[in-house]
Amino acid sequence: MSQPERAKNIPHELTHCKACKEKRCITDLVCHVTSVTDAEMILKSGAILSACKVRNKSGQDLALEERNAAGDSPDYFEYVMFNFGNCTAGDRLVMERTLGTSPTQEELTEEFNPGVRFYFRYMDLVSHPRFCSDGYHFCKIKDMLELEPYLIAAIAPEEARTKLLATDSFIPKELISFVDRSSYRDLWSWSHKVYEIAHHKLRISRNVLK
Repeated sequence: MSQPERAKNIPHELTHCKACKEKRCITDLVCHVTSVTDAEMILKSGAILSACKVRNKSGQDLALEERNAAGDSPDYFEYVMFNFGNCTAGDRLVMERTLGTSPTQEELTEEFNPGVRFYFRYMDLVSHPRFCSDGYHFCKIKDMLELEPYLIAAIAPEEARTKLLATDSFIPKELISFVDRSSYRDLWSWSHKVYEIAHHKLRISRNVLK
């Protein structure tokens, strides 16, 4: 059985990780999380690039940088990486890259500054020709992922509205949503809220296809 065929057999929920508010990974959607600045570039180009492609550096060079606080291996930077839609890991990693160290509890709560999430159907990406699942990362795409036709939603904090809506985007503005600070208190409530929004957009898109 091929790697994509094995990946399609994934359960709707995984219970090995309980770090999110739902205490389980919900596998219908995956997301790529990035900074507002990088999100601007993604919207302008119409594609999410691996760190190697964005920085024009080898994985070896990127792994040695101080901003690699998570200690990721060189091949990590050759892929566009995804977490399941309700996962908290992506925003935590964006903060690590920004801070150059693991965020404190205070930085994940009172001082929490969300990234921008790009949401996709997991099964759509499994069928992508550069899809990979290495046994630890359930979903990653070699080199780059084009937004069209895969993107379900881009969700950002309200503070990013002006920047992102001013961007000459390759995707319809209707796919971009903004969340006010009053709707979340910390990393966990943010993750829960944006997954709800993305899942609502997924239901809408399914109804349109019918």
